[in-house]
Amino acid sequence: MLTVAPVLAQVSSSRLATNATDAGNWLMYSGAYTSQRFSPLDQISSTNVSRLKPLWVYQPPGVGSLEGTPVVADGVMYGISGGEAGIRGFLDAYDARTGKQVWRLHTVPSPGEPGSETWPGDSWVHGAGATWLTGSYDPALKLLYWGTGNPGPDWNGDARKGDNLFTCSLLAIDVETGKMRWHFQFTPHDVHDWDANQIPVLVDADFGGRP
Repeated sequence: MLTVAPVLAQVSSSRLATNATDAGNWLMYSGAYTSQRFSPLDQISSTNVSRLKPLWVYQPPGVGSLEGTPVVADGVMYGISGGEAGIRGFLDAYDARTGKQVWRLHTVPSPGEPGSETWPGDSWVHGAGATWLTGSYDPALKLLYWGTGNPGPDWNGDARKGDNLFTCSLLAIDVETGKMRWHFQFTPHDVHDWDANQIPVLVDADFGGRP
């Protein structure tokens, strides 16, 4: 006799937008689209947190460091990295039903694209600008906010004279088209490996007396 198992972990887009941290769930890397990493659970508080203690620690082999949280599916690891290894950073969007790529946005422009004048010669090919941490999302504006990593080579900028857009930047990206709405570069022509990969925290607040 055929037994049908219950369908579990059905996560809709509306659930992600409104209840990402509800009832002990943690459905995305930073808790919710706003990336505030705040949990409404109150079992651990300022009065008892001092009693917490580690039960075990695992030290991975090798001399590398763990700097990001990858996504692993069916034996394949995906989370974009290697800013020191001559990559050209990008963000991809895929159709959840078919797996087809919907758009790709490179963080380093090719010749003729906006910002390409900040990369002399063919330095853009290995310009880095890795997207190795998760961005944030505003469902009302349909904008992704994503930080980008350092340019490459990271410590020596002689081969990449210019501001090296769009590395060390915050990008605001139209989620439907993959087009960049605006950007802000924190460190033009970075030669200190400063990156701009801290996860953007989205907050509704009053500024200058206006919301």
